Amino acid sequence: MRRYQRRDAFPLLVALLGFLFVPAFAQTPEREYFPETGHWVEGEFLAFYRANPLAEFLYGYPLTETLTDDLSGLTVQYFQRARFELHIERAPGERVVLTPLGVLVYEAGGIVDLPASTPGCEQRPGWGYPVCYAFLNAYDDYEGARYLGHPISGLEVHGDMLWQYFEYARLEWHPELAFGDRIVLAHLGSIYFQVRKLSSSLLLPARDLLPAYDVTGLAVRAFPQQAQVPLGEMQTLMVSVRDQGRVPVAGASVHAVLLTPDGQSVTLGTRLTDTNGVAVFQFAAASAQVGLAEIILEVRYQGVVEETRTSFRIWY
Repeated sequence: MRRYQRRDAFPLLVALLGFLFVPAFAQTPEREYFPETGHWVEGEFLAFYRANPLAEFLYGYPLTETLTDDLSGLTVQYFQRARFELHIERAPGERVVLTPLGVLVYEAGGIVDLPASTPGCEQRPGWGYPVCYAFLNAYDDYEGARYLGHPISGLEVHGDMLWQYFEYARLEWHPELAFGDRIVLAHLGSIYFQVRKLSSSLLLPARDLLPAYDVTGLAVRAFPQQAQVPLGEMQTLMVSVRDQGRVPVAGASVHAVLLTPDGQSVTLGTRLTDTNGVAVFQFAAASAQVGLAEIILEVRYQGVVEETRTSFRIWY
């Protein structure tokens, strides 16, 4: 039962605005570009990543470029589920280690008292807590002794989920997911990035380091600020435009038309995307009747044209 072949959605803005086009960038043995998040992994960090056959699942994709940690002075790189540290004082081949994110972000919840003698539970040498049921299966499937570390908590209740913390990870049981897929690895790299209150600009794709390439595809996402707007009140629409490498496209032309519930077609105008690939429209939700309103968007950039639609409700 290996679930690491699934790819999870990202919890941060990078994931929200992601899309499917992936360009073929030239890679080298020393560096690799990850179009999923728009960042490079290189040198010893890349060797460490490639050495783990479960890397994509256990670590996720890079969230940042390498940077200097202001607390430790170490060179680090954030990934969705992990953080790599470079310890230059160590022997070659052993210089990259995982930050113990499970320890650093541990948050106590309601304790589930399960003795190690409970059927389906095990407490192995060196463990301070038992690991049970689907958590134990996942721990073994993911080679937990090597990649997750020892458990640092028992099972705990957090909302409608069960969590268990390990040195480098947190396993979560999601009852809303299909049977067999309910154990999920938390995005502790993303969480720790937020805990440290680092600049969100570090998450932006490394545009200055990208190889030169032509824009061959556009991914357009439109987000009405309010799902339901009272008659006559203001609505805000944010439109994100990225290219096939998930890089924000500045200067793309975005034309918007509103189709009101009473059958009217209202041109909202044309905007150019800013340096973050975002265009914003503000308009009154005016209509002779209530109901579903649609917005039709046409985006143009260097001869590439993409259309999409979104909707919201105009109500009393």
